[in-house]
Amino acid sequence: MKKSILLTCGMVCLLMTGYSQNYNLIWGGPGDPNSEFDGGLNDWTAMAGTSSVYNVPPDCASNRTPTSTEADPDAVWVWDANGTAASGAFWGTRGPIASTSVANGTAVFNSSFLDNGGSDSNCGGGSAPSPHTGSLVSPSFSCEGHSSVFVRFHQYFRNFVATTSVDVSIDGGTTWTRDTINSQLSFNDETSTGDVQLIDISSIAANQPNVMIRFTFSGEYYFWIIDDVYVIEQADQDLALGDFFMPFNYATPASQITTDTSVFLVDVINKGKSTINDYRVKVRLFNQETNEVVYQDSVVGPASIASGDTLTVDLPGTYIPGDVPAGTVYTMEYSVDVLDVIGLNPGGNLEVRGTLEDANPADNIKTQDYVVSSFTYSKEPGPLFATRPSDDGDYSMGNVYRTASFWPDNTSFMATDAVVSVARPNQQPLQGFTISVFLLEVSDSIAADFSQLNTLSDIGQDNEDLKIIATANHSFTSEANFDEVDIQLLDFETFDPGVKINPAKTYIVLVRYFDASNVLLQSFNDQIQYFYTSTVIYQGRWYSGGFGPENAAVIRLIIDLTTSTDEIALPEYAVKVYPNPTADQIQVDMALDAVNDGIVVLADMTGRVIDIRSFQQAQNRNFTFNAAKLANGTYIVRLATREGTKTTKVIVQH
Repeated sequence: MKKSILLTCGMVCLLMTGYSQNYNLIWGGPGDPNSEFDGGLNDWTAMAGTSSVYNVPPDCASNRTPTSTEADPDAVWVWDANGTAASGAFWGTRGPIASTSVANGTAVFNSSFLDNGGSDSNCGGGSAPSPHTGSLVSPSFSCEGHSSVFVRFHQYFRNFVATTSVDVSIDGGTTWTRDTINSQLSFNDETSTGDVQLIDISSIAANQPNVMIRFTFSGEYYFWIIDDVYVIEQADQDLALGDFFMPFNYATPASQITTDTSVFLVDVINKGKSTINDYRVKVRLFNQETNEVVYQDSVVGPASIASGDTLTVDLPGTYIPGDVPAGTVYTMEYSVDVLDVIGLNPGGNLEVRGTLEDANPADNIKTQDYVVSSFTYSKEPGPLFATRPSDDGDYSMGNVYRTASFWPDNTSFMATDAVVSVARPNQQPLQGFTISVFLLEVSDSIAADFSQLNTLSDIGQDNEDLKIIATANHSFTSEANFDEVDIQLLDFETFDPGVKINPAKTYIVLVRYFDASNVLLQSFNDQIQYFYTSTVIYQGRWYSGGFGPENAAVIRLIIDLTTSTDEIALPEYAVKVYPNPTADQIQVDMALDAVNDGIVVLADMTGRVIDIRSFQQAQNRNFTFNAAKLANGTYIVRLATREGTKTTKVIVQH
């Protein structure tokens, strides 16, 4: 596969309008009752299978925990006139699948209803208790004369502990080749109601005279709804998004993200058979809670993308977060559209462009959340699996974190804790095993891309490029596999709790698995693709690429704020806090005698910092802190600048 870099400049001014493409159909299509499940399952066959191992879904009252179940003839797909699975418990206020032909019905495997009969107090008491397996088998059709074969369908799937697959047979259903889909969805996750899937089955079905497809649900809860099943040739227009830029961390402390400049780039893949000459890539960042868009940019790509090629598109803008409240969750969303020139506007100097319908809209959008935390650095939202290097023996794994390039005067930070998640093969007990944790400060002579890391020696007192500044040992007692274990860091020189860190520095939190503990597995998450060095490994030598850019170790760093005492007091008018008392918001007006740099901190009376804001080259500013979730009591608002500090108390009373 070819891959190149597109550096973009300028933007074409466009008028947009709608435009659709037609598919080259092999079987089914609009108006076909088998494709649309018009009035029933028609020529499809619903079949039950077997499953084992029962898990109690959340909010589900159950009096049984069977270890196995036989095939139940009632565990089958059914037709639903409304395109929902609303008869099962836990449907809530969800709407129907957003398929084209939803008005004439859909196919659904309603695992929830089969297990509970529609009552959350009857789990395990339904007509076909979970776990269960049900397959929906198509009639046979011919793909002779077609060298490319794809299955396109609408789906709406919600997962608890289930697998979904699209299976293919070319021998009348005697044998099946399985393609598992939706594996990216965790517990209680679900697709959008308008999700469209496009599955390439060419390697199995091309030019075959007797092809069948099968949709299989296996496991427990909640539902899988299918509609508008078409078998088509490879589409002309089928762009997809691949790897894309992600901020340096999944979670970054508010005090350290202020100067973290973001660039935006994404891989655009042409899965269709036609060269794509005109397309538009967009990115936007929005607050997940308020949906406020804080940044957006787009570019029309002038370079063609041939069939099968991948192009990395670099968007021209950059984003600097600045003052961001702790606890904010942002969503980064990339999208791509195929453009088509329809004509010129009446003035003759502006192209009117439409968007061609993509064969698989589901992969035209990619999103990833990231978090502005109070004091936690993290590469991931939680552990999903655990692994270690394939070679036997001791090994070390670590995550790379960076501090902000700017800290205000009168402000310093300490690294206080590491958070580590580990597991043991077959999830045997962890008790009795010991691991070591090190905090390394990386020399400024090491390039940001860590290209020199592979040439360095192991850590030690004589390794100034990877200087040990803190350490800790942890012996497991009652912790379970995959627990997120907090380990206090000790200054490597004094062995006092915590160690001072510095601005504009790179740090590695390294976990060493040694002696008997080298059988333990490091927990990982593979939901985020990092363009930067994220997780590093040491086993005889350094591996700056870890296990690949999508595998991030569950190794976090906790920092805390340390500030000097109020030796120089700012005047009373420098800080105004209101309303006081307050129930919902704390407003802080800052009025300095001159432009300055500094921070505003909200803390409780024990000194525990709740939120922190930093500013550069400001004189008069307003800061808003959320008090709605704070407990009743007295809190401290502290302003610190190069010229001095000022502390004011505020009462929260709900």
